[in-house]
Amino acid sequence: QASISLGATWQVVEILRPDGESYRDIRPLVRVNISVVAGQGDRQETGSHGAGGREGYQKFIETGAWRDAVEKAMLLSLAWAEKSKAAFGNTEGHMLFGIVQGGTDVELRLEHAAQLSKLPLDGLALGGFSVGEPPAEMHVALAQVTPKLDPDRPRYLMGVGTPLDLIKAISAGVDMFDCVMP
Repeated sequence: QASISLGATWQVVEILRPDGESYRDIRPLVRVNISVVAGQGDRQETGSHGAGGREGYQKFIETGAWRDAVEKAMLLSLAWAEKSKAAFGNTEGHMLFGIVQGGTDVELRLEHAAQLSKLPLDGLALGGFSVGEPPAEMHVALAQVTPKLDPDRPRYLMGVGTPLDLIKAISAGVDMFDCVMP
């Protein structure tokens, strides 16, 4: 299991001087976290990576910062898939999916999909979408990545479910969905 989160809090310090002037200092605390849980037999391992500090969101929204976080998520997801397949084995009636990461970067997603496709997984899931990117960017990435996934394995889009998103994903070749939206 791999997850990425972006969290923030802020503290506002306001100084009121006796002469009526006021000064405000806003101190944001922003953190990006990536964590992975993988198990094999009775053994379970966790790993995490985080970055952040007293900085504004803009640092984490920059392409370079997100690309670094996405590349780390890809590596952790690949390690999880390898260990999970070894621990999962061949369990009748159950399927194990590798989760293709890469944000809206088509090149990264295709690279990660190629790595996961080498593993004996039952299907491939498209994860890391619908987490704040504009829907149009997700639709473009889906249209370019999904047709290049192995058509003999189920292709599963995680956590996406607006009617337009479903239509776009089905058009791209997605077979399965889940979403908390009614």
